[in-house]
Amino acid sequence: MIKNFLVQIWKSWGIEQDDRILLHSSFKRTLTYIKDNGYNLKPKDILDSLIEYLSSYGTLAFPTFNFSFNDGEKYEYHNTPSQMGILTELARQHPFAVRTLNPVYSFAIFGKDAFKFKNIDNESWYSKKSPFNIIHNDNYKICILDLREREIPKLLHIIVRNIFKFHGDIIRIFLLNILIKTKRQKLKLIKVTFGI
Repeated sequence: MIKNFLVQIWKSWGIEQDDRILLHSSFKRTLTYIKDNGYNLKPKDILDSLIEYLSSYGTLAFPTFNFSFNDGEKYEYHNTPSQMGILTELARQHPFAVRTLNPVYSFAIFGKDAFKFKNIDNESWYSKKSPFNIIHNDNYKICILDLREREIPKLLHIIVRNIFKFHGDIIRIFLLNILIKTKRQKLKLIKVTFGI
């Protein structure tokens, strides 16, 4: 019963089972909504449901970024936590996660195309050998779910700067599909064209 309830949530967000998704989220409101509907879940239950929903035909990527390395702190692949929220930290720790090796911009990947990210150890964080390049070339949907409206412009800046700008001297025009779900709007698909 709960499994079907969660699947209906993913479908209402516009997530198809064969999608390639980069998920950036805060699930506090979603957890409240689920609890208000009579279900008692933990964040791990949500992660497991998303993985099960997408992993057979689609791919699910979580940013597990940690910026402490930039401040001189030691990076430990197995122990340095994600600073991108509880769901990303659980994804980082998940036994089925395919992890990238970068000390700042690392990812945890699940599903059909996870093998493309295995052992990526890009020296240049935004190079054509980086996870950002795979996300760009494979036309991932960037899902921004339940973030506060004020957090979205900052996130878009990070996405535009890091995913699509590989060399400072190249100008690229691209179309960015972003699914945004916030408190005030059920689901909004934004198509943004940027020139960099």
